[in-house]
Amino acid sequence: MNKIAFIPTSRFSKNLGYDLRNLILYSKLKKITIHKFRENQKYDYLVLPPTYDISNLNWLRNRKEKIIYQLVDDYFSERKLSFKNLFRGLYKFINREHKNIIFDYKKNLEEICKISDAVICSSEEQKKKILKFNKNVKIFFEGNFKNIKKVKKNFKTEKVFKIIWEGRCENISSLSIFYPAFKKLIQKNNIELHIISDFEIKKIFSLTNYKSLVEIKKIFKSEFSTNTTFKKSKVYFHQWSLSFVNLMIHNSDMAIIPLKQNKNFEKGRSNNKLMMFMRNRIPVLTSKINSYEILFKNVNIDACCSSTKQWVNKIQNLINSENLRKKYAISSFKYIKNNFGKKQFIKQWEDLFKI
Repeated sequence: MNKIAFIPTSRFSKNLGYDLRNLILYSKLKKITIHKFRENQKYDYLVLPPTYDISNLNWLRNRKEKIIYQLVDDYFSERKLSFKNLFRGLYKFINREHKNIIFDYKKNLEEICKISDAVICSSEEQKKKILKFNKNVKIFFEGNFKNIKKVKKNFKTEKVFKIIWEGRCENISSLSIFYPAFKKLIQKNNIELHIISDFEIKKIFSLTNYKSLVEIKKIFKSEFSTNTTFKKSKVYFHQWSLSFVNLMIHNSDMAIIPLKQNKNFEKGRSNNKLMMFMRNRIPVLTSKINSYEILFKNVNIDACCSSTKQWVNKIQNLINSENLRKKYAISSFKYIKNNFGKKQFIKQWEDLFKI
């Protein structure tokens, strides 16, 4: 049996549950041991986390294991001379995430991709870019099925049509894409938008933090009230918790995933968030990016939006038709269940450990 080691996701990561939805979940489902890496030990495979310190590559070249690097964010979409690419390494050094200072983050990313025997990414957009440096690139999906115990069953709406958005605090700004459509829709519909996130998170390259309530107020203006006892609100904020998310999804009528399509980084996003909503059996509308388009095309539904008009028309159609909501939800759920379940999740890792 292969001896597999991994370096755990860094404590600096904004997504500390990553390992639990990926390699650790695979080990639990297969009932095998995955070892925490020790430099004086020998292994067959070494799996590096997305947060691996890429400023420190020399020791990696001398290891005898097959190296697997997980690159789940589309950093290759950033320009070489962009502020983030030039100063990301310095920021990580100052925050003790990197041992050394680097001023061209992409250059070191290219190098670790060349060193690795395989690279895991999360979208076709990413894969195209990584293939320039490594021919063994795998698109993986996360095991977010492990947290979904129940699915939405009732597609009837109450007096209020409830829309849900769930995501990290720093991504709340993407709701500005949805706001013009929301403003038009509330003129003739009784709608609530429910936002699930954290109250705040540290902002990279800044002394201030992302603050959810401040960002929501900036986007939705008078439609959002922080004191609903005295003033009506069309937008509501809920602090994220694992058990609460699924309950909120099941009590909503549809979900949305708007993205800033003019940003290259957004175009390379994975479809894990979309699959999470689909697993909950709720209709979803999204911005038009490649990974979402491919998934919707396979399900045979038209759920991508690239303009305010499309957001308005497609949401209005879902508001007007219980049958359409049911069709979107059930078709998506069946496709995800049949193609991205436990069996396929295990197989993607099993095939990786045959290289």
